[in-house]
Amino acid sequence: MTGVLGIDLQYARTVVALREGRPGAARLSLLGDGRRTLIPNACADDAWGSAAAEQLLGDGPATAERLLTWRSDPWSQGFLRGVHRRTARYLGLVGATPALGCSTVVCTGPSAPADAEQRCQESGLGRPSRIGAADALVCRWLAEGGAVPPDRATVLAVVCGERWTVLAPYQVAYADGQPLLDRRAVDAVHAEGAGAWTDLVAQEVLARCDEGSPARDLLALLDAALECAGLLDAEAVVPWYGPLADRMFTPLALHRDELAGRPEVAGTVSQVQALAEASAPDAELVLVGGVGGVWPFLRDALARLAPVWRSSAPAADLAVGAAYWPEFHGRLPTAAPGIAPASDDASPAPAPSDGPAAPGREDIPPWERWSGSPESP
Repeated sequence: MTGVLGIDLQYARTVVALREGRPGAARLSLLGDGRRTLIPNACADDAWGSAAAEQLLGDGPATAERLLTWRSDPWSQGFLRGVHRRTARYLGLVGATPALGCSTVVCTGPSAPADAEQRCQESGLGRPSRIGAADALVCRWLAEGGAVPPDRATVLAVVCGERWTVLAPYQVAYADGQPLLDRRAVDAVHAEGAGAWTDLVAQEVLARCDEGSPARDLLALLDAALECAGLLDAEAVVPWYGPLADRMFTPLALHRDELAGRPEVAGTVSQVQALAEASAPDAELVLVGGVGGVWPFLRDALARLAPVWRSSAPAADLAVGAAYWPEFHGRLPTAAPGIAPASDDASPAPAPSDGPAAPGREDIPPWERWSGSPESP
């Protein structure tokens, strides 16, 4: 089988994307855990994902303090083995730890452990390639197959995860009609992301609920909070009709401008805007992605710098971009110049080139040699 498994492991939830088939005719699937696309980072006994989170939440009350009590370390062997089992079942493979028959690419943000490849290998996923968050977003953008900026233009990639935000400027050049992107400077890292924004909406709902709400509803509440973020992109005011609405003693309406002024949002947005203006003041295009790209706040702020591109599903950007990495790695620099954390709380994210040296062209599988127009996911 010709396939690439792209994995984005965030603080609380994970996205897994699988590309099967030859380039130009490949099928892209978001595997999920059978219940939701954004997989809760939970494992307990033989349960994994949503089932494990529900088991850990139990039958107690739904409170703000319990929003993430089910969370496990996504880099733990228990969780990574769950990713392997889910992928194997999706592919119809049997056996205790079957070889998946596809290459694995893991997106590593600032919080990724130094031994990320070894952990994946020990879980049955094979020895993965590693891609940084900014490069993953660039691959996601290239996969759209749309218009690209003129030669020598500056493109700024802004990736907002759950607990961090990464910015990286690229210079566009062309070779044989194909766009190439080279890093202009080191990455900048802000040690906060959009996870707090989702929690903020969930807490607003819970503050209006009676004490009889079951804890298992918290998972659906987090999903709905992120869906509400997408609605706020088009509407200034969004009434809450999601989970627990029937248990609320007073209605809730989410106002985009009011949320934008909350410290959890305004602080991160202002810091990212300042980093963007310092990193690429001459940017001609800004790519915004990651779970924070679902919300309108970064797009609105960065549109003052340059036109903004976002995909139709920002929360899946990094997993999808990782799945496209074997196809587009030749258009990006072979080694990032490094990362300069903007906060002491953020640790450097390894460059995509960490690990074994790149193989010669004759050693690259046929699907990695292809350089035609990509299919859109």
